[in-house]
Amino acid sequence: MIQDLKRASAHGVAWNLIQNLAAKLLSLVVVAVLARYLDRSAFGAIALALTVTALGELLIGQGYGEFISQRQDLTESHKDTAFWFNAVLGALIALVIALLAGPIASLVAEASVAPVVRWLSISLILRSLTIVPGALLIRQMDFRALSLRTIMAAAIGGAAGVVSAISGLGLYSLIVQALVGELVGTLALWRAARWRPHWRFSVSDLKELSAFGSPIFGGALLNFVSRRLDTVIIARWLGIASLGMYSLAQRVFQILNQVLNKSGDAVAFSALAKLSDPERRRQALYKMVEVTAALCFPIYAGVTVAAEPVMTVVFGEDWSDSAPVLAVFAISGIPISLSYLNVAALKAVGKTRAYLMLHIILVCVYVPLLLVLVRGGAQSAALAYLLACCVIVPVEIGMVRASLGIQLRDYVRAFLPALVAASVMAIAILALERALPPLYPLALLVLESIIGLVVYVIALRVVAAATFRRCLDLVRSVVRRGTRAPESTGVT
Repeated sequence: MIQDLKRASAHGVAWNLIQNLAAKLLSLVVVAVLARYLDRSAFGAIALALTVTALGELLIGQGYGEFISQRQDLTESHKDTAFWFNAVLGALIALVIALLAGPIASLVAEASVAPVVRWLSISLILRSLTIVPGALLIRQMDFRALSLRTIMAAAIGGAAGVVSAISGLGLYSLIVQALVGELVGTLALWRAARWRPHWRFSVSDLKELSAFGSPIFGGALLNFVSRRLDTVIIARWLGIASLGMYSLAQRVFQILNQVLNKSGDAVAFSALAKLSDPERRRQALYKMVEVTAALCFPIYAGVTVAAEPVMTVVFGEDWSDSAPVLAVFAISGIPISLSYLNVAALKAVGKTRAYLMLHIILVCVYVPLLLVLVRGGAQSAALAYLLACCVIVPVEIGMVRASLGIQLRDYVRAFLPALVAASVMAIAILALERALPPLYPLALLVLESIIGLVVYVIALRVVAAATFRRCLDLVRSVVRRGTRAPESTGVT
């Protein structure tokens, strides 16, 4: 069982990594093209509209997907009840948001937001249809199907957006990209899931679903407030053009998060949930922390010190002033990498109330910081997020310690070598920048990437040779298994 789970987990990480690399690189290419056809106001307007529809997606989810993924004695009635409730709720929320588009635009003093909100509300209907089939694929650890679905949606939606922008649709090209991608993703997911709902609904099952999902929903709602409130506050205080600059840097950071952290997030949750022995679960978490830190910390540190050439090369000189914002966000990625694993561990052992409490604390810390610092500009707003992350992650670790019985010393020992090696790498890149004459941004970025990689590899091997070997073995395993069909996992 344990070996089967390890094989399934490695296979899941492989496909999630393929998904996130392909889908997010496609997304980055599309955004880079669109940034050359659209002005900052367009990105600001879409960011505000996506904040509204993200709230709708949150209301649809209700934590039912996690219930279906984790529940040991899942019944067909559970699936049907969750599906029909989400489908009806999605249609109602889409209608309400479409009707409130005008007042929402007035609230942020930006009339161009209203039609964008109305069009994007359609995506909520599609999203409501994916909760159950998506959760069933996660339950089966069929990450290959989920990955292919995401890649298809990103590719076809991105192509539609680029063609629309070249055709002169302006802001509406971003709407086309979002809706086409959502439609393609929904159709691909249903084809892969091979599950169809029956005309069945149980009030008792709905109560059971809600009892499990309510704390997750509450935590996600508070997470939404803490992560999305910045969009509204920046639009009100700094204007929609500054929001466009901020949101583009934030989007790059989110792409990094998706590629680096989301590749193992769902796998970590599913694998930890299936380990019944507490000691095995603790040891598995330590290894996840060790490998995640070794692979993610250097990339976030590298983007922090090379933010300016990154923004200039990808989006052009006109967006170089977004670099300081990206640098601050990239530093946040280091504690965020641990946060993904902490939350996965808490959910895996059913500590959904702890998840809710974490987000209450996060909102209480982040929102006041944001309201105070936003007056200093977009970079200061990003700094509020970084400070909040530095506060909340130690609290998460304390909750994981109480829930899983981990040893704080072993947890810190798992990520400390990577932190030291990444710091050495960052110092080396900064020293290189000072020593070099002015270079073209692309040449500078390539040179910094090569030097950074070499320095980090050497530093990690010196500081923690065992960690280096484990990471190398994992990469080889992921590459090897990512090219093969999945083996029988023995997991139902």
